[in-house]
Amino acid sequence: MASFPSLLLQAETIAAQGAFAEAQAAFFDPDPEAALGLRRRLAAVDGGVVAHFYMDPELQGVLYATPWPHIHISDSLVMADRAVAMAEAGARTIAVLGVDFMSENVRAMLDASGRSDVAVYRVSER
Repeated sequence: MASFPSLLLQAETIAAQGAFAEAQAAFFDPDPEAALGLRRRLAAVDGGVVAHFYMDPELQGVLYATPWPHIHISDSLVMADRAVAMAEAGARTIAVLGVDFMSENVRAMLDASGRSDVAVYRVSER
């Protein structure tokens, strides 16, 4: 019988049992080079990222590990509000990690707040 999916957290290690737990463990062990690379790219374009909770745990881990003030992961109701706050704090571009309506809502809320100058991009798997 397969063991119940679980994360075993210890002072220095995380052990995963089962596929679901392995995906969750990826959140706790993000690639530091990916985080620093994302920070460099965001800094180059004064960018921000809003992402939905359903994004892959590995991606969420990299986002959380990235030392940049304009990154937020939430449900769809909060994503657009955070994008507006990012624009007000100096972000000139916003990448939206979610489905189409989420990026459309970010665009609409930025426009409604007078920030039509901020570019919005929907990230796809391509």
